Amino acid sequence: KTQLAALNAALGSDDAGTSTAVAGRVAFDVSEIAASVDEAEAALPPRDRAAFRATAEPLRNFVAASRLGLDGANNANLLQFLQTYASVEQLFHGRRAEEVISDLRLKHSGDDLDRIYDVARAHNQIRQRNRLVMSLLSRVMSVLERAKHGPGADALRARAGDDVGATAGEDMELPNLAQPNPLMQPACSPTAILPTLNMLAELGGANYAEVSLEARQMLMVLQQPSLKERIREIETVLRSGGFVKEYIPPTTTPRLGAPVDDSDKLGKLVNADSITVGMITRFLSDDDQMLRQNA
Repeated sequence: KTQLAALNAALGSDDAGTSTAVAGRVAFDVSEIAASVDEAEAALPPRDRAAFRATAEPLRNFVAASRLGLDGANNANLLQFLQTYASVEQLFHGRRAEEVISDLRLKHSGDDLDRIYDVARAHNQIRQRNRLVMSLLSRVMSVLERAKHGPGADALRARAGDDVGATAGEDMELPNLAQPNPLMQPACSPTAILPTLNMLAELGGANYAEVSLEARQMLMVLQQPSLKERIREIETVLRSGGFVKEYIPPTTTPRLGAPVDDSDKLGKLVNADSITVGMITRFLSDDDQMLRQNA
């Protein structure tokens, strides 16, 4: 009771408004909760702190999982599932299952035999696991698509091109599938999923054809500029050259000078791989007379 009272006082809420105050802080800045828990622990006598830490551990786990909001917690869960799949299947990457099991039995013994059995049983269900991973990848793609249009888009695109590669099976650690994962994983950004996605893309063999193809296509999509970025690129080129000599923006009376031959600057639009006719024609009805003329 003493520990809970200290925590409740640190969170700054009375009985009537506890859920409202805590919910508001979780929604906007869970770091305040972490600071309050630390302050409550520091205020206790040393003999009570160990028990307090055990009591507050679920709350601290929640703060770690929610520090980036619900999206960050969702990313962490998706990453955990994909890493579990990859930790098993990278052992069998490019090798026959019989060879992998034989090598594992030679390299590991004693208590590790149970872990070898768990790995072999998991790999034996590769078809079911692949269906699950394909479903997870569709959710990951939704996450990455949103991130592609967010403030970290450039970093996301740069990491999507990293060549991680699948680790050779004999160099991999033996995963412990019997050990339960924490209920709430520490939150992570969409970029943290990309190394595992690269590993899935590099898995070789008929067993992984569907998964590796999907992961590879996702990475290719991420490396392409977004529609907004491509339109901005077109506008920049249209403003850099064309058939106008003198121009006054539409904030006053638009006026075009005599045409001049500087259309060569627009040549990059003709040869650009990521530019389509539909992106050009949208400028034919633009309010900006210079953009209409050059389009």
